[in-house]
Amino acid sequence: MSLTCQIIGRIATIATDDGKVNVMTNDWLTQFSKSLDEVCAKGAKALVISGRPRFFSAGLDVKAVTQMDAAALKKQLDFFARVALKLYGLPLPTIALVTGHA
Repeated sequence: MSLTCQIIGRIATIATDDGKVNVMTNDWLTQFSKSLDEVCAKGAKALVISGRPRFFSAGLDVKAVTQMDAAALKKQLDFFARVALKLYGLPLPTIALVTGHA
């Protein structure tokens, strides 16, 4: 997993590139959530989120999700929902730079 968060001036960027299709693993969701917190804490005025060329994100890690029992799946989906709501509720303009599959 490769996820970077930078703030230059008042513009924040979160970029992800796992070298493949940018699946959202539990570790990725954790780091993305922390990056959103950092963007807000440091007073950014806008956020740009980008993926790798050809693959913005393939979404949740299907291989991992299909191996989970019902309780683990519920926990994972609840976590995903909390992170998605955090992104949705950001108090700044957010741009997704989609250069491929999403």
